[in-house]
Amino acid sequence: MAGNKNTGQNSIFSSTDLGAGRAEANTSDLEKSRIQTVEVGLHEGEILALDNLAASLGVTRNQIMRLAIRKFLLDVRSGNFDPDQFVETPHLKKRVILPYER
Repeated sequence: MAGNKNTGQNSIFSSTDLGAGRAEANTSDLEKSRIQTVEVGLHEGEILALDNLAASLGVTRNQIMRLAIRKFLLDVRSGNFDPDQFVETPHLKKRVILPYER
């Protein structure tokens, strides 16, 4: 089919249109420096789900995780997600502090 070219609009890694009247988020601070490896503890089921998703899209688990983290950070910054709703302050038990512990 002439003129039918892939513009990347179907790729999960392509740039997205944020809608009319909405400014594109500045992500320059997220891309500073070099990429560093960090560990994240995941349940086996979460790893399997990530691997299955990555395989179905033909990308790596790392790419899926980086996409998810970037989307999370942008959603928090834009006010579309409030992580405070998932943070609990534990109830502290009373304890005696002996004079020599101060």
